[in-house]
Amino acid sequence: APRSSAAALVLRGPSGIGKTSLAQALLTQLRADPDCLVFSSRCFVHESVHYNAFDGIIDGLASHLQSLSPHALARLTPRGVGALVQLFPALRGWFGPCQVGAANELLRTTAFTALRELLSQLAARGRVVLFLDDLQWADADSAQLLSALLGSGLGPVFLLATWRSDVVPTQPLAAALAQFEALQLGPLPPAAAAALVRAQLTGCDGPLASEIVARAAGHPLHVWE
Repeated sequence: APRSSAAALVLRGPSGIGKTSLAQALLTQLRADPDCLVFSSRCFVHESVHYNAFDGIIDGLASHLQSLSPHALARLTPRGVGALVQLFPALRGWFGPCQVGAANELLRTTAFTALRELLSQLAARGRVVLFLDDLQWADADSAQLLSALLGSGLGPVFLLATWRSDVVPTQPLAAALAQFEALQLGPLPPAAAAALVRAQLTGCDGPLASEIVARAAGHPLHVWE
């Protein structure tokens, strides 16, 4: 049955365990649905970009808005759009002239609400998925926006994230993560690791495959290496 509220899932595990690969496999299936919009972003350590967890998502939104007719854009325009385009200038070209005020906490709150409304309206027309890769490197602004989006009224949007389990979240990120369901990824069982070796190394004999499996200790990245 269709959902009426957002759902959020974070894939947790050590570096190289396959979190991003698993997420991308799911996203590939979702992108095959013409009625599903997938917007992706990736965080990098020591980034200096504000709202870095949403940088790629905003760019994806801007690209999608570019493909819409003026009538469709007018119907999607959220309240508080002036604040939204001030916070995220990449969206400025698609909503026409907007009254823009001074940057302050009220403007940011208004922008958060406007983005939530825009995503909800898109989700009312079809599935919307937001993918945030390496969320552990998100800045405090991203954490606050994430908490605001999931706080109330987002609509049937699916948020998927990955998180390195060896990184302890800061307080703002911990508050945002509390709104996610978590799936912990662990080492592959020996049979699955052996199947991965055979898939990667055509013609790999039994003893060599067994040695690779033993050395990898169930870690997919070590199998590939």
